[in-house]
Amino acid sequence: MSVADCTFVYKNLAVGGGIFIEENFKELKTRYGITHIIDAQAEFDDTPIARFYGIEVCWTPAWDDFSKPDTKQFIKACKFVDDSILKDANAKLLCHCAGGVHRGPMFALLAAMRCGASAKDAIAKIESRRLIASFPDTYRKAVTGFMYQYKG
Repeated sequence: MSVADCTFVYKNLAVGGGIFIEENFKELKTRYGITHIIDAQAEFDDTPIARFYGIEVCWTPAWDDFSKPDTKQFIKACKFVDDSILKDANAKLLCHCAGGVHRGPMFALLAAMRCGASAKDAIAKIESRRLIASFPDTYRKAVTGFMYQYKG
């Protein structure tokens, strides 16, 4: 039996760790209704398997090395949020990385802010729902600084 790592933060936004095996993709689609994924892990691209289950993927590969993320990744992710949960009320987005501790929550923060949440409220909600989530200063400041300037 598979156990997909998926913690909902809002009704249409979840955060998690690596999916890795086909059974987990199937569970994400059938049990959780995930339609879109922001995959922040550099270790594995979800696209080929997710496509089989009709899940769209935005691959934003980043190493969890606490360096400032590339702004191009944030722009790509914002456009993906615009085309998924902001466009379709039935869409459900999972933001994940390998462990679901830093990079996945970082992109969940970006998605929540893109949907209108304040950074403070989104961080509090993510941390209260996903107890292992952590926001290193570099990642938190990169997302909030970018989102306060992004006009996309």
